[in-house]
Amino acid sequence: MDQSSFGNLGAGEGGSSSSKASSSFLQLQPLSTTTVASGPGPMGGTYYGTPLALHQAAAAAGSSQYQFHHHKSRGEEISQAEAEAIKAKIMAHPQYTALLVAYLDCQKVGAPPDVLERLTAMAAKIDAHPPGRLHEARDPELDQFMEAYCNMLAKYREELTRPIEEAMEFLKRVEAQLDSITGGGHGSARLSLAAL
Repeated sequence: MDQSSFGNLGAGEGGSSSSKASSSFLQLQPLSTTTVASGPGPMGGTYYGTPLALHQAAAAAGSSQYQFHHHKSRGEEISQAEAEAIKAKIMAHPQYTALLVAYLDCQKVGAPPDVLERLTAMAAKIDAHPPGRLHEARDPELDQFMEAYCNMLAKYREELTRPIEEAMEFLKRVEAQLDSITGGGHGSARLSLAAL
């Protein structure tokens, strides 16, 4: 499986031109207009159906931060070719697969079951067929960027998960209180935590 097959992970197997791939990288298309999750996503969009910016953030961070250090100090503007070269370096980095998996893990938090299945399938596909990596000279600054981005996504997933875990604990306490009030074991008084 090559890197171009990850151009639009959520849009199915349809054709993907390079411009489509660069504008919709890791974008999940909404299943319908009514199944779009609400709430902010990792980079300011919503979770499903909005260009969720791993590629855009990597491109923005990669081309603005990474490049700012290298090019802006000399007063030069970055060209489209340079931006594409930076994107290619990010995608060729050994930690890129880990970055994709961490991103998908963030998207799984609180996702509806149908979206969760799609995300799990994508993660399995990435794990089963990681894109081939070319052996390039080590770039300590890019290594640091990739490591920091993976760590940031892991922390973000923890932050996303915390309110859900707190809600589950609260519901378990409520269920225990209902059981103690009703004498425990009445089927109608039990909350179904599995449905949540």
